[in-house]
Amino acid sequence: DEDRDGIVDTDRNANGVPDYEELFMMYEVEPNEYVYGLDRNHNDEPDHREDDWDADHPYDPDQRGFHLFGQAGLGRHGSVALGRYAVEGIASGGRNRSLYALVSYRREGIGRLRRLFFETGLRRVQDDIADPFKSRRSSRQPDLLSYQDSFVNETYLEGRLHPWSTLNLVQKLRLRLNWQQGGRLSNDRFQRRRRLDLWSVVSRMDYTLSWGRLTVTPQFKVVLLRQNDHEAGRVLHGEHRIIPILKLRYPLMSRTVLQAGTQGWGPLPYRRKDRVASRFSFEQRTAFATLTNRSRYFGYDLTTIVGISRDEADFDEEFQRFREFDSWSFFVRGVVGFTEFGRAI
Repeated sequence: DEDRDGIVDTDRNANGVPDYEELFMMYEVEPNEYVYGLDRNHNDEPDHREDDWDADHPYDPDQRGFHLFGQAGLGRHGSVALGRYAVEGIASGGRNRSLYALVSYRREGIGRLRRLFFETGLRRVQDDIADPFKSRRSSRQPDLLSYQDSFVNETYLEGRLHPWSTLNLVQKLRLRLNWQQGGRLSNDRFQRRRRLDLWSVVSRMDYTLSWGRLTVTPQFKVVLLRQNDHEAGRVLHGEHRIIPILKLRYPLMSRTVLQAGTQGWGPLPYRRKDRVASRFSFEQRTAFATLTNRSRYFGYDLTTIVGISRDEADFDEEFQRFREFDSWSFFVRGVVGFTEFGRAI
């Protein structure tokens, strides 16, 4: 909950499905591998996204250590930080040591440029403590121990542009270089000398048009991710997603709103292409219309939603054709107490 509004950032409609895997909701949210942030346990999950059941203590059980850091300003908008992070396993053994330097630059509200954030850092990491990640909603993800003896450089650039009142542009660029040092490690394991490169791009644009009481909002988002083993010339993970969305909203009465939307249509579907695991490659077209009514019921806010939708998916791989579908559905939902639910699709 980075914005501290009391709602989980990755599940804003509280239905148990991560928003980055949910149609229409995925426009605002990206999967964890696209997200930049501090990762002190070096398991490739940003610390602020580790939404597991474990208590958020400074150190995990069976560990002891310290984190010593300092920060100095570089003008009004920049800063430089130096730090030393050292943790040891008490009974289980292992160590997590990191010496890092971080340079940041941040500007907010520069005319039409709503946000500019740049950060680059260099880390010397020796971490052989496994920190598998298990979220509240996903299966257990192993820690591949990719930083047992590494030099790491990570750079991130984010810009948010608001050229005019109804147009929003967002651009995020991320690059991480992990130089794994070869040879025998302190835990008597052997590590191959190589460089692991990861880069990701997130681009999204939305524009709002109004004709009387009718509001039309086209949205378009493209995300790309690639991870390479530089020495082996091998792609470890590579995908791109193209997400075209069109939303319409028309108030029929003061408490009743007609909404409709499509994610993917005709020759421009929602497209996911996985370069490594083709079984995950598919295209999908979804359309729906809902009628939402708000009222008061014994002092509570009552929202009633009646809708119809069509969903169609086609997979690239022939052996995944059993997962294809073309379905229609009709639904009625009643929600009590959530005053913001259903206001936007």
